[in-house]
Amino acid sequence: MNNSESKSSKKKHKIVKEITKDVSIYNHDKISKAKLYSIELFVNHYLYAIIQQAELFDAINTFINFKNEKKDNYFAMQNVTISLDNLISMAGVFDEKHIEIFQDIAYKHILSDGDPWERVKKIHMGWRRKALELRDEELKSKNKSHKNIV
Repeated sequence: MNNSESKSSKKKHKIVKEITKDVSIYNHDKISKAKLYSIELFVNHYLYAIIQQAELFDAINTFINFKNEKKDNYFAMQNVTISLDNLISMAGVFDEKHIEIFQDIAYKHILSDGDPWERVKKIHMGWRRKALELRDEELKSKNKSHKNIV
């Protein structure tokens, strides 16, 4: 990434962060019920599309690797139109460690057994629980460092 792309990326990141602060997953417990319902509806349908896409890629990969002992021919799902990373950033998650945590939660369930809508619920509820956990940890850490300064 060159310097111009880096500046552009940082500017975009700042804009998205500002836009998402009122609907951040870290504050879902403070959002009005009506707004939360709208967000849930969007996120659940987006996750459902990601699961369908993953299942399609999995089926294609199984097909193209038929009789291929190495199973090394595959299409990667990352960075396609319906992106998990886009959804995570729309949720207001920008810390690299947190992004990885949210990805891990999703990938644990995306191709797991069961009904796609049940997997959607597992991912979404896992994200919401983890977001509050991370928020509370960050608040405790800030309070602790503030007390040490005073």
